[in-house]
Amino acid sequence: MQPIRLLITPVLILIPLCYLAHPEDAPNHPRFADASSKVNLNFRYDSGALEKDYVLETNGSGLALFDYDNDGDLDMYFVNASYFDLRPDQEKPTDRFYRNDGNWKFTDVTHESGLGSTEWGIGCAAADYDNDGDLDLYVTNWGSNLLYRNNGDGTFTDAAKEAGVQSGNWGASCAFGDIDLDGDLDLYVTRYVDFDLEKVPKRGERASCTLGGAIPVHCGPKGLIPLGDELYQNNGDGTFTDISQKSGIRQIENAYSLGVFFLDFDLNGLPDIYVTNDQFPNYLFQNNGDGTFEEVGIIAGVSYSGMGEVQSGMGVDCGDLNGDGLEDIVVMNYAQDYNTFYKNEGDGFFVDVSKEANLYFDTFHQLSWSLLFLDVEFDGDLDMFIANGHVMPQIDQTDAKQGFKQKNQLFLNDGRANFKNISSLAGEVFDIELSSRGSAFGDLDGDGDQDIVVCNMDECPTIYENVSDSGNHWIGLDLIGTTSSRTPLGAWATVKTKDKEWKKYHRGSFGYASQSELILRFGLGQATSVESITIQWPTGISEQYTVNGVDKVVKIVEGSGAKQSLP
Repeated sequence: MQPIRLLITPVLILIPLCYLAHPEDAPNHPRFADASSKVNLNFRYDSGALEKDYVLETNGSGLALFDYDNDGDLDMYFVNASYFDLRPDQEKPTDRFYRNDGNWKFTDVTHESGLGSTEWGIGCAAADYDNDGDLDLYVTNWGSNLLYRNNGDGTFTDAAKEAGVQSGNWGASCAFGDIDLDGDLDLYVTRYVDFDLEKVPKRGERASCTLGGAIPVHCGPKGLIPLGDELYQNNGDGTFTDISQKSGIRQIENAYSLGVFFLDFDLNGLPDIYVTNDQFPNYLFQNNGDGTFEEVGIIAGVSYSGMGEVQSGMGVDCGDLNGDGLEDIVVMNYAQDYNTFYKNEGDGFFVDVSKEANLYFDTFHQLSWSLLFLDVEFDGDLDMFIANGHVMPQIDQTDAKQGFKQKNQLFLNDGRANFKNISSLAGEVFDIELSSRGSAFGDLDGDGDQDIVVCNMDECPTIYENVSDSGNHWIGLDLIGTTSSRTPLGAWATVKTKDKEWKKYHRGSFGYASQSELILRFGLGQATSVESITIQWPTGISEQYTVNGVDKVVKIVEGSGAKQSLP
């Protein structure tokens, strides 16, 4: 028997080698194409000196994909930064807004819309905060934040001052959610460091602001003062009240906060809040139902890594990754550390399963910023897009494994939260190396699947057109609240086919400092019909609907009746 074993062994070894050598022979993977030149946007993200002398120049910004004119197309808003050494003859960089005219044609409507801010911008979120039927936009800045009220005629008016949500200093990510279930969307704003140009040392001015004790790099965030986050309660009359103190979110240590989203991790119908922190434990604020929150991140197991270490959280996303009906959390972290997958065990507890999910080694050397959960092939499982990029250009002189410019990544879910890195098989657009930051997904071309837009440091955006041809089906839900907020964030949507059921929580912003489309898209696999759609609205009312056909977006209005048939 020994000779037979020797003959078989080389064949077993050659099979995986041949597979790797000929990726065209691999299974049909989802694919994306670079549509950046097709769209031809006249936007470049400008963030200070190329050497990044200050920490403010390093973190980058995000974007929003939202339908501002209710024509069914996703429009694109990009947040821009600025320069410290702007020449007298040099125009200030501006935020940019593009109207989607269909067929990958976008028109720059920045000036006429009133969205051309020249503030040093960071993040944004879109929702209908005044319940008038149009999506509004909130933008965080280094300086005063902006609340753009949609006038319904293609223009916006900054109402931040009169609404009481201007804030100040350095705002990062932001998110809308109805914390008290009164039908008005409240607002959470993360803040990073107390940045005063006259007080923050320049690159290399401190011994600690070097790489290897020799190469000057920016100072911070370590050694700088962290800011407290802000929570604003919507009064229902176009104004907000700052409840940061009395709500309890300021009763804990200030941190370098970056990412935020609303969730219902304990399934009691009340929106909770998760915040990622750089060099601090992450925070999970549990909603007590009386206008106050309790920080329970350590108890729940989502503040530290599974090894009990503080990480440096950037962007974050949440969703049911293994099909058990519970939403899991994945946090993007700094280089030389892995991105953390917190699996929801139920009963308010999570466990770090990053290694089991195959995320540990493939994300260790990258500095990851933005994370998106989306079903790229509509097989019913949430896949994972990660935008990467270092904060120090000088890293190129010391560590070839990292690099300032990095490739973004795509991980395919097998349905049981085992992820496979298919970046090298998903199209040449994944060979691009840039220092990426915010990202968002949505159907930009009206073909049903979800495309991706990524912001890059000192570069133009990258647009990933989804050109996958899986043959799978999908259904999209456009939820409209009546008793709930018109943008009914906090609703649960359940789609059931003959063989399977999927459930999603309707949340606003996620990723990093960005806003993806608000339509909930469910991959149905090979199913050609939907048996039922159930919406549990934020008010607690549950309604069931039937729908004829698939591969389309259906509009669902709260209170339209139980078991209504949708067109």
